[in-house]
This record gives sequence, C-alpha cells and structure tokens, in this order.
Amino acid sequence: MENTTKLDLDNSWHQKLQDEFASARITDEEMCKSMKQVLDKFKYFIDPHTAVAVAAAEKLNYNIYDSDYISSNKRPYAILSTASPCKFEESVTIGVGENKWKQYVELEFPSRAASILSKVEVEPTLYQWTKGQTLEEVQVSWEMLARNLVENFK
Repeated sequence: MENTTKLDLDNSWHQKLQDEFASARITDEEMCKSMKQVLDKFKYFIDPHTAVAVAAAEKLNYNIYDSDYISSNKRPYAILSTASPCKFEESVTIGVGENKWKQYVELEFPSRAASILSKVEVEPTLYQWTKGQTLEEVQVSWEMLARNLVENFK
C-alpha cells in the first residue's frame, strides 16, 4: 500500500475475510422498523446506528426477538452500542413515532444532553484565508483567533 497507495488484497485474503465476516445492506425503512421492534419488544430506545446493526443481524439469521433460539434455528447475538437516541431526534421520531419520542424526552432523555439543549448556541468561528496572504501569515492569524477563543471561553 505504501508503494501503490492502493489496498490490494490477493484472493486468499479476500476469501479469509469472507469466511470470517458477514455484512448486510439495510434500508432506512428497515432501520426504522428495527427501532420500533426493539422498543416494542424490550421497551428500549435505540439509536439509528444500533438499529442498522440489529436489522443486519436479523438479515444474517441472528436472533434477537425469539426467546426460543433452538427451535427458531437462529443464532443469538449481542450488539454493543455507544450512541444515544438523544442525538438523532429526527430519525428516532420517524422510527418510533412522535408520541414515543415525546415519551423518551420526558422519561429517558439524558439530563446532561437536556442541559445542552437549553444553552445559547454560539456562532462558529470562521477561519478564512485572505487572498494574498502567505501560509505563515494565515497560520499566525488563525492561531490568534484560536488563542482568543480559549482565553475568552466561559
């Protein structure tokens, strides 16, 4: 890769990867359906990333919904999720419905996330390159902007 800047794997590596890993393509509708199904079955709100993982696992014949793993012929699995539904209001609302989103906000929305929503949004700092400036001049002016932000941070 260092010589060609391309990641070329020979067929034996492709075969090893295909033997060990599986993937599935998930539509937006399937993602939303997973959010609703997990909420209905487990009373647990999941974010869109986790919903994609759940939908893909189901497509790959893993089992989350049927407690009788043996007769269902599906494999049990676990998904480790790190994102919170609070970051994805629009997607989660579409997935579970407006009333369920409101229920989530009222009962389960993380307090630290809620406190952020009440803060006044600060305009972003724009780092611009003025035509005719040298790289060194731009670096100095951008550094001054950054230092000013840090010094005046409240």
